[in-house]
Amino acid sequence: MTFGQVDGQLNLWVSDPGAKRVPDLKYDYPPGDRKGQAAKLDHDGQIVQSIFAPDLPIYDDGVYSPTAVAVFDDRLGGNGDVWVADGYGQSYLHRYDRDGNLLASFNGEESAAGRFDTPHGLMIDTRKSEPELYVADRANARIVVLDLEGEFKRVINSGVLSTSCAFATDGDVLAVAELRARVSLLDSEDRLIGYLGEKRNSLR
Repeated sequence: MTFGQVDGQLNLWVSDPGAKRVPDLKYDYPPGDRKGQAAKLDHDGQIVQSIFAPDLPIYDDGVYSPTAVAVFDDRLGGNGDVWVADGYGQSYLHRYDRDGNLLASFNGEESAAGRFDTPHGLMIDTRKSEPELYVADRANARIVVLDLEGEFKRVINSGVLSTSCAFATDGDVLAVAELRARVSLLDSEDRLIGYLGEKRNSLR
């Protein structure tokens, strides 16, 4: 989840995968449709906007199951665009305008990045003069960096990361949460500072 401020109004955005279960646990979901969505909530916790699966052929039969959302909002000098990572569905990245209209969709194959595989986390990084979109491409053991139009810029990998899931910053330090209780710390030039937790982490 993330906060997004557009036209001075601050809202909470949540990525709702719809359903994620382990059949062996033998539990049931409540009745009713459980579509994945990116949801904008007001201060009372009420959903005021939902972004469901876009009208694309991959969703004719494929599941839409978002894992992350990022908003290019007022505080970042942005235009209100909403980015949604369909990490547990089709491994796509979708860009919407502030009203939820689809602007573009990406799967990595349109650039030198190559196909995404479980793009699990998103962050708009403002540590440099131009903001960038960081995509935690978990099963590919990397971070893909795009500009705010979706143009490919670079890949962060080089054996540093194994299961990038989510991001946080503290000053110029980027903390990358990974599976098996590890956090990788990178500087503003994407260089490894060190690890919190186990250095070796092979789980995807």
